[in-house]
Amino acid sequence: MGKITRILSVFSLALLLVIGFSSCEKTRGVEGFDGTLRVTNNSDFTVVVEIDGTVEKSDLGPNSQWSISLRQGPYTVKIRKTDGSDERVYQVDIVSLATVAISYP
Repeated sequence: MGKITRILSVFSLALLLVIGFSSCEKTRGVEGFDGTLRVTNNSDFTVVVEIDGTVEKSDLGPNSQWSISLRQGPYTVKIRKTDGSDERVYQVDIVSLATVAISYP
């Protein structure tokens, strides 16, 4: 009987550790997102930020910053003046709990 109780105690402790670690993993960072992209506009112009073909920020003002939380993966980021000129294209990889910073120009 003592051997069965000891086995159940060890099993219960292991199960609690697994449940504890899995719940901690879910609460790290913003729910459903893995990393952050931060864009700094060092120019004197308002710029547009496009991520994978979708305009995410259409009015990033001069000398300002903007951030967005993203899932892990590669992204194509385009930054251009609001008149469409002076476009810069960046390839970035978002990884878990990391911040990727881009400065324009």
